[in-house]
Amino acid sequence: MYLDVIQVEVVGGDPWSALWPAIAILISLASVGLTFWFRWSDSARVEVKVGTALVGTDPDDFVIVTATNKGRTGTTVVESVVLVPNTGGGKITPTLFQRWEDPLPWTLGPGQSKTRYFPQQWVANAAKDHNLDPKGFRAVVTTGHGDVESELTDWPIQLVEQ
Repeated sequence: MYLDVIQVEVVGGDPWSALWPAIAILISLASVGLTFWFRWSDSARVEVKVGTALVGTDPDDFVIVTATNKGRTGTTVVESVVLVPNTGGGKITPTLFQRWEDPLPWTLGPGQSKTRYFPQQWVANAAKDHNLDPKGFRAVVTTGHGDVESELTDWPIQLVEQ
């Protein structure tokens, strides 16, 4: 057997040619990671808005709590909508629904909203009866994905002082 040494020399090669496979692997991993992140992060996302409204011919103003599913693909179930004082000490949950409301639980598909109506004078009286500052209430919507909270405005103060 003859053992001869053969020497090969590459002339004029691209210095980046060795990095192209590594760059392709990194781009592929990033693409897979973003695909999973976008897919799993787009479940139901509930947004809670609180406001006041005069509804129909009813003489009372209402505190309205609107739950909106901001997700593009996920569906969730709203189990309860309550008002909770920031200082603790219980929650205000109406036992009767207004005649135009759907009873709980609500199913919220992508982009759907539902509204819960609390008579404003009723909330103010409940706060006064329990020595609570109505400015410190927040709306809490309990869904199948957890609780979502929103701060209330200072609307009930005038009603309590009357």
